[in-house]
Amino acid sequence: MLTATLLDGSIIETSVVDEILSLENAGSRQIKKISLEYKDKKDPADHQIFVMFQNAEINPDSWVSINFSVVGNTRDWAFLAAADIDERIKRVIRLSPSFVVNNRQFIVVPMAISIALMLFLLPPSPSSPFAADKLEEAYRSGLIKDPIQALILLERARGETGRLDYIAPMMLAFLVPWIILFGLGKLFSVIAPPYNFYWGDYIGYYNKRRSAQNIFWTVVVLGIIVSIISAYIMRFLP
Repeated sequence: MLTATLLDGSIIETSVVDEILSLENAGSRQIKKISLEYKDKKDPADHQIFVMFQNAEINPDSWVSINFSVVGNTRDWAFLAAADIDERIKRVIRLSPSFVVNNRQFIVVPMAISIALMLFLLPPSPSSPFAADKLEEAYRSGLIKDPIQALILLERARGETGRLDYIAPMMLAFLVPWIILFGLGKLFSVIAPPYNFYWGDYIGYYNKRRSAQNIFWTVVVLGIIVSIISAYIMRFLP
């Protein structure tokens, strides 16, 4: 038995595969989940196979796109059937950029980039340049001649607001990677949908997204990389 769940909530049950493949699969009639269940005619069944494909992006309860279970009266039959199904599932799986960026574990990447940028911007002693500049200015103006006065002025300057100059850059260093990667996640969800039932009217929609994906990688990403490399090359040219 095949069961198709559509985006508008409709449920279609059939035992004929062609009836599922003939669905328009677009707009509110877009397929969001298909399940296949096989049982033998015994009661209770000795052999049972269940396979489910779903658009996990629009399912708030589960982000796994393919599930299957095999029940049999013999261990060897169940093991062989499960291995065969698992091998077939691996053939249809494709890695999608939007899946990578929107994956829950991907949060480690912006966090690591933010921490690295903050550590890069944070000097060993943030107020030292401010204190040294103030001491030099006082020395040149003739206000400081005694080393004791210089030490007192230096200690006072270290406690002043020079450290605050680094707050804004540190906040930007923390926020920018999150904003960029969040934007990429939204962009990839549009141009590189991770879960697709490739038949019906959805074929045209998916092909357009594939074209947009190719333009993004070849024009935008490749263009940025070439620009950065060119800039570094120009710096070393006479």
